[in-house]
Amino acid sequence: EAIWNRLPEMYWSASGYQLKRAAEVLAVLPKPAQARDKRNGAGLDGQPLVVQQFAGAGRCMFFGFCETWRWNFREDQAYYNRFWIETVRYLSRTRLGRIELRLDRQTSYKRGEPIKMTVRFPDDAPPPGSEVDVKVTVERRNPDKPGDTEVRTVQLPKVEGSRATYETLLTQTPEGEYKFWLSQPTATPKPRVECKVVRPPGEMERLRMNQTDMEKAADESHGRFYTIADADHLLDDLPSGTRVTVNAPGPPYVLWNNFVLFLLAILLLTTEWLLRKQKNLL
Repeated sequence: EAIWNRLPEMYWSASGYQLKRAAEVLAVLPKPAQARDKRNGAGLDGQPLVVQQFAGAGRCMFFGFCETWRWNFREDQAYYNRFWIETVRYLSRTRLGRIELRLDRQTSYKRGEPIKMTVRFPDDAPPPGSEVDVKVTVERRNPDKPGDTEVRTVQLPKVEGSRATYETLLTQTPEGEYKFWLSQPTATPKPRVECKVVRPPGEMERLRMNQTDMEKAADESHGRFYTIADADHLLDDLPSGTRVTVNAPGPPYVLWNNFVLFLLAILLLTTEWLLRKQKNLL
């Protein structure tokens, strides 16, 4: 949103065209406030500016404006290039045709870590209606107990602002082998994905000394790393210190052992206690 808001405005847009039934509107020019109660034929509160439609196995896109050149100025040129490069890549991408079910991680999860499930419907097919529930079945198998299987179904809400993306978090994740598949709506082939949840490493699982990091810490602190085998050389390797001569007229005077300082501390504490007592703070 910050990038869109900083780009220069446009002062012209096309009008007078009508949408086809299979067209999908991606951007709309809002109507003036006095005309917002009159919706157009497509049920949109404004004039469609960016429209896409599928023709066979390919996509076509219509832009109702031709002033993107205003974005091609100084540091905003990167956004101008990105807009058109991504548009061409999107139009030239092959037909998806399959529903995608994926997790937020390809490696194993640790016990208690949430698992994010995402279902994305292809762009070249109508998205599910609002009355359609998107559900994923989760099967968990306990490797320590063969035959111990737990099956549950999770409903995924639609991601706000997306066309057809649904996701949710699976928070109860004990260790085991997990299988996920889309149970509703039905799809062929049925998207599936698997993962493992393992127990976190215990205190006694990693007993080896982390010698690499210890040597690195010693090098950065201008020190030296020793093991038990060569710890006897520590005293011999210590550099000899330099003697510091104190030029003072007399012997050192120990301030903290002075009786006057002790009386001063008692006086300050007593004064604080009396003031607190006077202000009813005790």
